[in-house]
Amino acid sequence: MRTVPLLVLALACTGFASIANAAPVVVPDDYPTIQAALDANCDNILVKGGTYNETVSITHGVTLSAWSSTYSDAVPIVLRLTGSVSSGGGSVTVQGLHILRTASVSAFTGCTFLNCRADSGLVCYSGGGFTSVKGCTVFGSLTAAGGYAGVHLNTVVGGTLKVNSNAGTCSASGNYVIGSPAAGISIGDDCYASDNLVRNCVTGIAMGGGYYSGASANVIEDISGTGIVSGVSGSRYANASVVMSNAVRRCGGIGIQAFGVSPTIDGNTVDSTGSTGMDLQVTTDHVDNNTVTRANGAGIVAITLPGHMRGNTVLHCAGDGIRVGLCSLTDHNVVGHNAGAGIKLTSDNQSRVRSNTSFYNLGPGFSINSIDATTDSVVNNIGFGNQVGLQQVGPGIVTLRCNDWFGNSGGATSGVSPGATDFALDPLFCNAPVDVVTLASTSPALNRAGCGLVGALGQGCATPTAATSEPVLRPQRLFAYPQPNRGAMRFAWQPLGEPATLEVFDAQGALRYACGVGDGVRELAWGRTDTGGRMLPAGVYFARLRSGSRDLADCRVVVLE
Repeated sequence: MRTVPLLVLALACTGFASIANAAPVVVPDDYPTIQAALDANCDNILVKGGTYNETVSITHGVTLSAWSSTYSDAVPIVLRLTGSVSSGGGSVTVQGLHILRTASVSAFTGCTFLNCRADSGLVCYSGGGFTSVKGCTVFGSLTAAGGYAGVHLNTVVGGTLKVNSNAGTCSASGNYVIGSPAAGISIGDDCYASDNLVRNCVTGIAMGGGYYSGASANVIEDISGTGIVSGVSGSRYANASVVMSNAVRRCGGIGIQAFGVSPTIDGNTVDSTGSTGMDLQVTTDHVDNNTVTRANGAGIVAITLPGHMRGNTVLHCAGDGIRVGLCSLTDHNVVGHNAGAGIKLTSDNQSRVRSNTSFYNLGPGFSINSIDATTDSVVNNIGFGNQVGLQQVGPGIVTLRCNDWFGNSGGATSGVSPGATDFALDPLFCNAPVDVVTLASTSPALNRAGCGLVGALGQGCATPTAATSEPVLRPQRLFAYPQPNRGAMRFAWQPLGEPATLEVFDAQGALRYACGVGDGVRELAWGRTDTGGRMLPAGVYFARLRSGSRDLADCRVVVLE
């Protein structure tokens, strides 16, 4: 790689600006340095491969590109690249350069970086025009803002990808962001993030105020904090944001958190979170077709849904499956293997609970708070293998019709009598122990006379994997919640039917705590102490339920300082 000395050659581009794009100048053939070509007012500059130990300062509109006749040509490397071009001064395009230190351009008419590498972050700003950063590799943060801004197909390592628009719209798509100490992607109002991959950051995507912003089809993995945040805590203004079809996996905090009014939150997949799967502090019409598994807290928590909560699946969470405040209609949801209630309605708003399937939950299959004189209804649901099928809280009126309450250890209902058309027959799920709760062709819930289809799902198999007239033996899962946590925790599990021992091991495999539990016990408070009552230090622990030589269930426990 050649090193180009800092020489000055007074070749004039001034006066030829109108034809410069047709006849670009070449550095170092025509000018020894990039800055010399810029100082001569050239507006189309090609730079051959080499190391240019200079700080490039752009003060007028220019296209500054790597010169290349073959893919084997060396990349031009510059020490710094800065630019400030006022209104009327033209746009700036930088293509194919490797910038070692500062890379920051502000050009009112337009700013573009293409296929560049920036080792100390990159800033591209346009006061009123279009800002574009595409195909670049950036170590540190990448910031793009303008009247319109587009950031696409970039790799950002160890920093945040920030996109904002001053007056128009902005977008970020196809980017790979890894290792940010803050948010992986941060977008402003009227901005959309789609098809991005974000890993090993504190927050996956932060949507700021969230006003007409959106996040869709992104993959967010191994985040220490929250996967997606839309809006600002405490906000109650209409922001109309969109969070759709994202996959959030392995988060230390909440999977998806939203604030404000009228967001659309549909079709997301959240798996393995350290806290609530989806925390929706919103007032919005509906929350539909989301899937939450293995949240270390409730699966989906929502405040006010005047429309419906529909088509969601929530499995293996350490709290309630779905917990919602005001909701007019809760229908066609599947909730199972959760440590709390399957579906819990905490407020009374002429609630309708229809065509849901709730199975193997440690709490009630359904819990409904009915306190006013308006009739609430529970119709065409399956409550299978829960602590109780339906729990009514409060003195209100609840009508029940065409529900299947089978195999619930605490009985069909609590606080209200089953309806005249309710029944208690094995629904014949295709394979309930592995969460397949479609119905066999012979299921009594498939097309019951006077009721039609009961439950959320239709036929999925000819015969069930474990057909039986008794409740299917529920697979064990051990829950520890809340975590991560600094104080006491609770362990919870399905009824065992036999005595067992709860054991807690440290990361080195040493047994630190053990406590016997009877066959009727289903939860235990743990004060973060060892068997001798001494407080255990912060760290990662492992808990298991054991009966004789058999391991029944286990889980990971994270204790904070």
